Amino acid sequence: MTLDLLLWKIIGAQGNEAEPLSFRKWGAFTCKPPTFAEKIVECGAPEQMAVDFVQFATSERSSTLHELPLKPFSTILETKAEKDSVGMLSTTRVLSLLDEEKYDEAISFLTGNFAKGVSINVARPDAQGRIRSISFFDLAHDYALSKKGRALAATVG
Repeated sequence: MTLDLLLWKIIGAQGNEAEPLSFRKWGAFTCKPPTFAEKIVECGAPEQMAVDFVQFATSERSSTLHELPLKPFSTILETKAEKDSVGMLSTTRVLSLLDEEKYDEAISFLTGNFAKGVSINVARPDAQGRIRSISFFDLAHDYALSKKGRALAATVG
């Protein structure tokens, strides 16, 4: 949920943070979370489906909670990205690097290492007022450069 706020800041989607929490699942312009565990629950009696779901959640809870605090989220995403054949986690990975203030890594991922990824495109006016489409990755690159510059200026000054 923290990464959604950063995403909305970068793409200029003011107001999304005031939407209900369900918006983060079904709304536009949200980043995909990684899957830590999954199981197909057979359709049947609702009571049995609920029992199966709770048993699965309980059995996977400790391993997931054990994995999360040991590494930065961006590192976990790097590992999960190996199984992400279409690049659905690319936006989330960029956001996690920016959130962790790893601007050089984000810039590197966005310029040299970025081979695939599903991007959000945003309509923005250019200097002449014409509407043009710009990708989240371009906006994130500019954001990372800006934040890196401010961090450098703060250490110097």
